[in-house]
Formats: sequence, structure tokens, C-alpha cells
Amino acid sequence: MKDSELLTYLSTLFKQGVYWDVEKKVKYIEFAKEQILTLKDRLEELVLAAKTQLDIQSIIFNVSKNGGYLKSVSTLYSENDEVLAWHVLVSK
Repeated sequence: MKDSELLTYLSTLFKQGVYWDVEKKVKYIEFAKEQILTLKDRLEELVLAAKTQLDIQSIIFNVSKNGGYLKSVSTLYSENDEVLAWHVLVSK
């Protein structure tokens, strides 16, 4: 929630929007709604693309089973020490 703009949209609407006419409020709400839907779509794409450690192991296994080899694997961690991404480099 902290990285989304939702709180900014709400804050703008309630701090500045109280002085707007209804038409401008409706336009702003529609704009915010579109932005939030875009964020939702992007997050769904990220969830579908997410891989577990077992998925990465399976990919590496299949690469080596098909004549490739693992050159390197590195892990990107968040500030909270959570895995954000793996960088897997393979060659044939």
C-alpha cells in the first residue's frame, strides 16, 4: 500500500477536492480509478511471473538436462531481506 498512489489520490480528493465542483471530482475519481486498475493489472502480471526457489531449481535442472549449464545464480533481496528476484545465467 505504501508504494501505491492510492493514499495520494485519497489525500488529494479530501484536501483539495472539497473545493472542486462535482464534474471535476468525478473526473478525478475516474482518473484515480484508471490508475488503480492499471496498478492492479501490473501486480497481477508480477504474481503470474513470480517464481519460487523450486521453480528456479526446476528451470536449472531442465537446462542441464537439455545440454545447457548453469553459469551463475544471484539473488536480489529487499531491505527486509525478502527475495525479490533471481538472476539465472545459463549457457549451452
